[in-house]
Amino acid sequence: MCLKGFHKIYFHTILMPYICERETELRDFNLRLVNIKKKINDFTFKQFVIKQQRAAMRVNTDGVLLGAWANIETATHILDIGTGTGTIALMMAQRNATASIKAIELDLPSFMDADENISQSVFSARMSAIHGDVQTYSACSQEVFDHIISNPPYFISGTASLNIQKANARHTADSLSFNDLVICSKKLMKRGAKLSLILPTEEMEIFHKLAVLESFHLERRCQVFKKPNVKGRVLATYILNKETNIIEEEELLIRESDGSYSCEYKKLTKEFYLNY
Repeated sequence: MCLKGFHKIYFHTILMPYICERETELRDFNLRLVNIKKKINDFTFKQFVIKQQRAAMRVNTDGVLLGAWANIETATHILDIGTGTGTIALMMAQRNATASIKAIELDLPSFMDADENISQSVFSARMSAIHGDVQTYSACSQEVFDHIISNPPYFISGTASLNIQKANARHTADSLSFNDLVICSKKLMKRGAKLSLILPTEEMEIFHKLAVLESFHLERRCQVFKKPNVKGRVLATYILNKETNIIEEEELLIRESDGSYSCEYKKLTKEFYLNY
């Protein structure tokens, strides 16, 4: 047998199968690596899992605070405006075993995460995700809700993020102004319905002035402290076309001076976080 023929046989019978086998192993390894990265990005709560590979904004303290704090136990129809990954909507479903819950999200990648998270949860039968902006939805929808909840964008001025997806999620000028949130919520609410949201202190003052002009009355307010004497966000609930005689004023401390989570924060979120 000539040397050229030997090389040809060697290539086809030994070397080529070896190369194919290594390529298969490399593909399997890369697939496992992708799956591992996905699982690392997942956020696991006690009763549901949040996949957040595509979303602009991931699970954060603001959303969890609002989802745990808002009084939605008696609500029958709940709308989450700007749901992101669907975290708050799923928290609503866990806390209220009978309510019908809809979650609307403008950003397509975030909506895809929310839709997947909702569809794979044990609460999926009474939940749905909507892709679109609330301005259009409120103009076309015939539905009314008795509780609307939102962790809205709040950067009114300043330099927008170079990441357009994050800019839309964080800046009111890019996606949802406070005035739009007030007007759209009002269109989607019946008399006596409630609106709960979380904002930084200064932005909440701006929102409050707009809400009052549209017959929203402050019912409950909670000043959040990141640590002792350091103000953070404000949680608030408004009621539509129904004046309240008493406004519930609360305070909530997230972390103690030593950096540990406060007992009150743990108590508020213990039904969700695995380590509480």
